[in-house]
Amino acid sequence: MLQPFYTVSFSSHQQLWNCIYKAYEFSICNHNKFVYYSRPAYHSTSLSQILYFASEGRCIRLVTRNSSNSFYGKLDDLEENLGMKNCHFIRIHQSYLVNAKFIASFNHKSITLLTGEELRISKPNYFHEIKKMVKKK
Repeated sequence: MLQPFYTVSFSSHQQLWNCIYKAYEFSICNHNKFVYYSRPAYHSTSLSQILYFASEGRCIRLVTRNSSNSFYGKLDDLEENLGMKNCHFIRIHQSYLVNAKFIASFNHKSITLLTGEELRISKPNYFHEIKKMVKKK
C-alpha cells in the first residue's frame, strides 16, 4: 500500500481487491444478512430466506424461494464466511451449500428441499454431516 497501485503486480492487485472486499463486507456485517456484490451494486439477503448456494464455474448462484442471483466467488470462501456467522449451511456436494432448515428429507443419494427441489449428495461423508446437522435442528 506504500507504493503506487499501478506498480504492483497483477496477483497483488487481486489480493488487494480481495482484502478490500472482505473489509467492506466486515464493515457492513450483519449476522442475519448475507451481503454480496453483483454488478452494479452490493445486495443483501436475509440468511433465513436463502435455500442454497450453487457453484457454477467462477460464479455462485444464490437461490431463495422467490428468486436467484449470481455473483463471483468461491464456494469454499463462502462456506468459511457463513461458518463465522454461525448459521446452518451444509455442504452436500462440491457445488452445493444448502440451508439445513429447508431440508425436507434426504437419503444417501440426494436431499429434497421444502420446495420439492432435489439436489444430489456426492460423497458419503457429506451424508453423515447432513445426518448430524438435521438431528441438531
